[in-house]
Amino acid sequence: MEATATANAFDADLIVIGAGIHGAAVAREAAARGWSVMVLEQHEQPARETSSRSSKLIHGGLRYLENADIALVHECLREQAILLRTAPHLVKSQRFFIPMVPHMKRPRWQLQIGLWLYWLLGGRRPGQSDSNAHIIDGLNNELISQCLVYRDAQTDDAALTRTVLASAEMMGARVHYSTSPAHIELHQHHVELRLQGAQTQTLRARAIANLSGIWINDVLAKVSPEQPAAKIDLVKGTHIVLPDAPIQGCYYLEAEDQRAVFVMPWRGMRLIGTTEIPCPVNTRQPEPSEPEIDYLLRTHNRYFKTTAKRSDVKDSWAGLRVLPQGEGEAFSRPRESIYLLNRQRQPRLISLLGGKLTSHRATAVSICQHLQAVMPKALWQADTRYQALPLLSC
Repeated sequence: MEATATANAFDADLIVIGAGIHGAAVAREAAARGWSVMVLEQHEQPARETSSRSSKLIHGGLRYLENADIALVHECLREQAILLRTAPHLVKSQRFFIPMVPHMKRPRWQLQIGLWLYWLLGGRRPGQSDSNAHIIDGLNNELISQCLVYRDAQTDDAALTRTVLASAEMMGARVHYSTSPAHIELHQHHVELRLQGAQTQTLRARAIANLSGIWINDVLAKVSPEQPAAKIDLVKGTHIVLPDAPIQGCYYLEAEDQRAVFVMPWRGMRLIGTTEIPCPVNTRQPEPSEPEIDYLLRTHNRYFKTTAKRSDVKDSWAGLRVLPQGEGEAFSRPRESIYLLNRQRQPRLISLLGGKLTSHRATAVSICQHLQAVMPKALWQADTRYQALPLLSC
């Protein structure tokens, strides 16, 4: 039987693979508990993929109420409130307008009930329609009768990720860029990770957190004993940027296929997104497609007087989201985080499937709670620090 490894035999208590928002958050949570943490990131900087290509929203997920995801909405609204308090330089409250047009899938009364439920779950009390929004931001008055109003929040996703990771480093986490695993060996009392391209360098830790996002199965394929691949679907989300930022706030539009599309201010411009297009699971470098760009322009032009053309598009990008494999449209799929463990008792490897930008802190707490059986005793009680601990600007 393998002997239990001693504390000084470890290069880190926890090795985190991936420096997106969830890798950064887990590194921060683990470091705050007093665990030694090492982060491995294959790129030369954090947030190079999904965590810099989102819709930039810190939101409760109003549309998730349609799927009765009450617990998820409540969690996201709680996390939004924490971020508004602890990171006001990164997360800003915004007014959101829902323009009412004929033949919407969701009638006014249903939307109003949803907004009141949203408020009861932890959001802000819904507001009244503001006629200035029609005038200043150029909504199509001939089509739009009025707007419903509520509040959510907006952020710079890449800046938030960098700040969370910098906070982890301030607490002792070590981050290694342009570094990825070549092989991972799971043992009864520890794990060993051999680095890609390194002839002899092998790291030892108590556990590994696979937070590699779209590379989740690439990492799992390097594990011994063999681990089952995660059953995932990849969904591409495209955004476009037009001139002239909306002044009043953000707009929640119902697209031609009854999905939600947002129009938001972004760095003095107008950000529109997103699409949800299924992609092959081996996709790695997504690009906005012509049909996606046209779809976003059509949705925008239906609601606003100024007709935007392809030549008006100043920038565009696409990112990939990992969803559990399933039937039906991506828009209606569950958004809860799913944790894959190599074993239920004293796990040495945990992998994250899914996860949301808004609830990254709560997800990190859950991951560390799953691993605490194989870790040193935490210096803090779980889920109590971040109620007051600010995120400092980096």
